[in-house]
Amino acid sequence: LRTQRSAASRQALLDAAPVPSRLPVPMVKATELSSADFQAQFAGPGIPVVIRGFQLTQDTWSLDYVSERLGHRSLQLKSVVPDSAEWARLEAEALPVSVSKFVQDVQADAGGGRYLHDWSLPLGAPEMLEGFKVPEVFSDDLLRDNEEGTLYRDSWPSLFVSGPDAFSPLHVDTAGLNFWMALFSGRKRWILFGKDQAPLLGPQYVGTTLDPVFEAEPLKEGWDKNRDDFCRAVAFETVLEPGDVLFVPGNSPHTVENLEAAVAVSGNFVDRSNFDLAVRELDIIGRADGRAKELAAVLRARGKPSDELSTAPGGAMPWPAYKRGARRGPDKGVKRPVGGGGSEEDAEAPSSKRRG
Repeated sequence: LRTQRSAASRQALLDAAPVPSRLPVPMVKATELSSADFQAQFAGPGIPVVIRGFQLTQDTWSLDYVSERLGHRSLQLKSVVPDSAEWARLEAEALPVSVSKFVQDVQADAGGGRYLHDWSLPLGAPEMLEGFKVPEVFSDDLLRDNEEGTLYRDSWPSLFVSGPDAFSPLHVDTAGLNFWMALFSGRKRWILFGKDQAPLLGPQYVGTTLDPVFEAEPLKEGWDKNRDDFCRAVAFETVLEPGDVLFVPGNSPHTVENLEAAVAVSGNFVDRSNFDLAVRELDIIGRADGRAKELAAVLRARGKPSDELSTAPGGAMPWPAYKRGARRGPDKGVKRPVGGGGSEEDAEAPSSKRRG
């Protein structure tokens, strides 16, 4: 069914008038973006954005810092397998590797294309989140404070560590979830497409998976020159610098090239902008996955957020407050879901001293 719908959408897009094939990702300063503006200008219409000027950690998360804090851990790395049907064509290596050894390899330009990819900090190293903050523009999230054991409740933030030879092929994040990434060191080149562009990128559904792999390889020079569908696809492109936070709307195909050794943290979330999409996707996944079915029911019971959002820009929220469901309301005070605690100090007030 998804393949049939994709083919129909592809033909409709091919019949449309040509449009520019490359657009820059919009960029704003954290001190100029409120939660209300974020929803109205970016999340609601499904437009990616780079936000500059958030201070999310007390320490600089460099390769050395990661090695100091996690070097004793042995973790499974991932690497690209070109013909793989796995999500993003990334497959885990058979044997774990110590983080300290992997960091040494990356620093010696011997990473071999391997990736510490999307490793859950709440589940694997919650101590790393002491002093960590989350941008308030993402505090509408309906995944963060569900009951313990609910799908995705503790999956994020997750850690990414890679050398300049690592990349992620074109993919979409599961279940229509929105995505953000904060880059702490290095540089990453991102190419993104709107969710309506996916049928032009050669999506393939292999086996029983509901997440497509794509024929298109936008990181390759001239990738869009030899096929009518590829050359009609409209891409956003940006290079993330340290201190940048990128927002990617749900179901947006994207690919990432590490231009330098990089350390980043990311999260997926459901808010008012992708609520309907996420519930619909979870319903489909839930036919084969009981936890996805349960999460869809939880989201329906909570309902799509419809209250007013803060018009105060630039805030970042301490991790414990974020997990309790706190967020800043339109009166600039911290708001809590019914039945929760929290205080006026839970959310950091905007500061003119922030970077950006």
